[in-house]
Amino acid sequence: MRKVLFASAICIVGLSMAMNASAFTKQMVRDAAGGSPSSLSSDCLISSGNRCAGWVWVFTAPENDVWGTVLDPNDCAAGCANGGAVTDITLRVYCLSAAPPGTINDISISAVDGVGCLTGTPLYSSGPVTVLECTSTDRWQTYTIPATHVNGNPFAVTVTWGPEVAGSNLPQFSTDNGIANLYCNQNPGVFPVFPGCGNSTADCTSWVLPAQHTYIYATDLTGDTVADDLCTYYGQPYPLSFPYFYPYGYLPNNLMCNVGLDCNSPTATESGSWGHVKSLYQ
Repeated sequence: MRKVLFASAICIVGLSMAMNASAFTKQMVRDAAGGSPSSLSSDCLISSGNRCAGWVWVFTAPENDVWGTVLDPNDCAAGCANGGAVTDITLRVYCLSAAPPGTINDISISAVDGVGCLTGTPLYSSGPVTVLECTSTDRWQTYTIPATHVNGNPFAVTVTWGPEVAGSNLPQFSTDNGIANLYCNQNPGVFPVFPGCGNSTADCTSWVLPAQHTYIYATDLTGDTVADDLCTYYGQPYPLSFPYFYPYGYLPNNLMCNVGLDCNSPTATESGSWGHVKSLYQ
C-alpha cells in the first residue's frame, strides 16, 4: 500500500507561528444527527474523517482560504484496477449563522508530492458551487463530478472557503474531533460531556489514531487579505492537528469528506479536460 510521507519538522516553528495569527476559529459541536453520507454508484468509498464519538470541530475561516485532505486510492479494500477515478465528493457542512443556500468558492482534485503539496494544475476544479444541505436535517452535501482519474496515486481534495454571512462562513466545514474520539475509545461509558462520548450509542471501540490527512494550503500570512500558498512559503502545507496529548503527540483532526471512486472504467488519456480548471494560487 502506497502512503504519502509528510515531513512535519521542516520549518515547523515558523509555520506554526504564522498560522497562529491566521483568522480562523473553531467551535466544538455535538454531531449526533444529520443524515448519512452516500457514494452514489461508486465502486469504492474512502474517507478522511471519523465522527465515532459524536463530536466534531466546526470552523470559520477567511474567504478564499484553501483547505484540503489527502487520500489514497490504494486504500480501497478490493483495490482499483484502473488506479481509481473520482466520481463524487461528499462534505459534512454546517450553516450555524444563517440559513442556506450558501457557497463554496471551489472544490478541486489535485496530485500531491511527498509532503502533501499540490502539484501541477488541478485534475478537476468545480468553480463556485451552491450548498443547500447544511442544517440539522441533512448536513451531507454530495457533488457528482466527471470521472477524474488519479492513476493509483495519492491525491488532494481541496475546498476554497466561501464568503462570510453574519460572522461566519456559509457553509462552515467540519472535521472529526481527535481528542473526543480518543477519550471515547478509552472511556466508552463516559457520556455525554465532552470529551467523553457524545451519547450512549457512540461507539469508538474500533477507532485507532488516524494518519494526518487534512492540511491548510492557503491563508493570508502578510495581512494583505490575499491568501498565500503555504507550500511556496514553507515547502509544506500546515497540518490541522491539535491538541498535543502525551504520548500521542498532536492529534489529527481530519476534514469530514468522503470520496467515491470508479475502479473499473478505462483510464482517461488526458486528465483535467473536464469542467472549469483554475489555479489555487493567488
